[in-house]
Amino acid sequence: MGVKKVELSDEEILFMFAKNNPLAWNALYESYSGLIYGLVSQQTKDQKLKDDIFENVFVELKNYLLTTHDLISLKILVCRFTTQFTKNYLRNRGIISPKTEIRKDSMVHAVLQSTITLPELAQHLEITETEVKKRIRLELTTLRSELSS
Repeated sequence: MGVKKVELSDEEILFMFAKNNPLAWNALYESYSGLIYGLVSQQTKDQKLKDDIFENVFVELKNYLLTTHDLISLKILVCRFTTQFTKNYLRNRGIISPKTEIRKDSMVHAVLQSTITLPELAQHLEITETEVKKRIRLELTTLRSELSS
């Protein structure tokens, strides 16, 4: 007879981390390893880099969760943390430059994937939030017209 795995909610996982419960690590891995690996894979195709980043994300994410008091959803926190960690990892090794990590033509994608906020995007592109919103509207209009053609 197989062992039945119990699915834990994000709130339960965060509570376990807050109580420094050793099972929190396993719960986090079971719930988010696929998502984390997928996010890392979107940013690099190199298998060794993917594996290194994946392992390091979990160690750093665990440490972060032990000290954070953010009241954000765990999924959003994991996505943002993984994306930022991966970008920093690649940038620190000279694999990507800060100016090329977010392309102007991927603003909608970055915002919709919750990998960056509008203020962060504006700061990164060195433009105002109003300009970011205008560019996103233009991008969406272009996408809509391409889809309706």
